[in-house]
Amino acid sequence: RSTQERGPFSCLCDVFRPTSPDKHARNLASSEYDKEQQAAAVALVSHPTDELAFKPELPERTTGNLTLRLDSHPTLRHPRLHAKMDGKRVTSDAVNLLFDYLEASLALSQQSVALWDLRACPLPGPTHFAECVRRGLELRPQLSAQIRLLVVLLPASLPMRLVVVTSLRLMVPKVPTLVTYDEARALHCMSRLRKERAC
Repeated sequence: RSTQERGPFSCLCDVFRPTSPDKHARNLASSEYDKEQQAAAVALVSHPTDELAFKPELPERTTGNLTLRLDSHPTLRHPRLHAKMDGKRVTSDAVNLLFDYLEASLALSQQSVALWDLRACPLPGPTHFAECVRRGLELRPQLSAQIRLLVVLLPASLPMRLVVVTSLRLMVPKVPTLVTYDEARALHCMSRLRKERAC
């Protein structure tokens, strides 16, 4: 596993080595966090449930292959912006929805943490990649100011990692970022932003 430090901020990139689900479970079981903290961490990447008292900050939106939601929870320091691809091809509708939703969340003028689950996302074509970069650059000042932490879950694909890391360094250069294929590491990172813990 390697890290690349960039001044006071860092983009942490896992080395892509296959890790079994059993190892993910062992990683979580051996975490320094107790069961209550682990439950809050798991909630960051699972669908909100009534018993966990999630409150939508914006209505959930979907194109069928991309789902976006912004919600908050009493135990979390900041609202969570969750984007998830389901494995179909990247479409113009999905790109437009992503940035329209980002603009709507930024218009709330509040800090948030972001989780982009791209493990089932195919490699975007050059047109969609260019559009993402263009619109991301337009939002860069607001994203850098309002996103407290960005965690990106990827498939174990070097081309996808290169595309994502390149995009993020252009769009959110001042946001602490974790790019990983390891769900356990993503949970561990995001759980640090519970109210009683500093990031």
